[in-house]
Amino acid sequence: GTGEPDNPWLIYTDQHMNTIGLHEEDLDKQFKLMADIDLGNLGEDDFNIIGRYPWSFSGVFDGNGHTISNFRYISSDVNDVALFENVWGQHARITDLGLVDPVINVDSNELGNYVDPKDPNTGAIYGNSAGSLVNYLSREALLSGCYVRGGSISGDIWIGGLVSYVDQGKIENCYSTAEVTGKKYVGGLVGYQIRGTMTNCHTISNVTGISLAGGLVGDNDGTIQDCHTSGDVTCDSTAGGLAGNNKGTIKNSYSNGNVTGANDVGGLVGRSR
Repeated sequence: GTGEPDNPWLIYTDQHMNTIGLHEEDLDKQFKLMADIDLGNLGEDDFNIIGRYPWSFSGVFDGNGHTISNFRYISSDVNDVALFENVWGQHARITDLGLVDPVINVDSNELGNYVDPKDPNTGAIYGNSAGSLVNYLSREALLSGCYVRGGSISGDIWIGGLVSYVDQGKIENCYSTAEVTGKKYVGGLVGYQIRGTMTNCHTISNVTGISLAGGLVGDNDGTIQDCHTSGDVTCDSTAGGLAGNNKGTIKNSYSNGNVTGANDVGGLVGRSR
């Protein structure tokens, strides 16, 4: 292919997939997955993450109904880990792609008084963030028809089964069954959402955190509609079956999960303000 809409680059092998992240000049192009791919032959931190800051992926990745299995990234000193780090802009989209048994662990093994860069006045916990498919989804970028089946995602802050952090991004018809563990802003699908939308999504995930954990999203400041969750949520503070904390809108959604915590704990939402 040529990377153009009528002639996308065709991805057949693990090496094809691992080459995309090496060419920032092509991150606005079109790609189409042509076979199920197994990344299990790569080392624990050998995958070239796509759209690494200061670059971003603003093109189209059509999963074409195929899967990427055994994506692994294990490191205590690497931040913002996912298959795609930054997916940005109204023309950016990832569609019809499944991740099978990803294992991502960027837990720094520390719980320090780091400054949260999103809110420097809080003195909140800050550390390594991770999602499985996308770390940062922003500016009307779209995920549609994507899923995570099995595997585990763990880290420090902004940890999501599918996406770490959504800022004006859109997620529709997606789900995750991955186990998710973090310290703050931990969600079965998304760690943190601001001004974004999640529509017709669900999780069947166990989620474990210290603060702000939810079966779907750790902290929601966007719109959730027609979503549901099951699986257990365990978190010391601010835990909800659907959302740990809600500052946005939730419509026509529910949770069947068990929720356990010390304070601000709810079957649907731990805290709403």
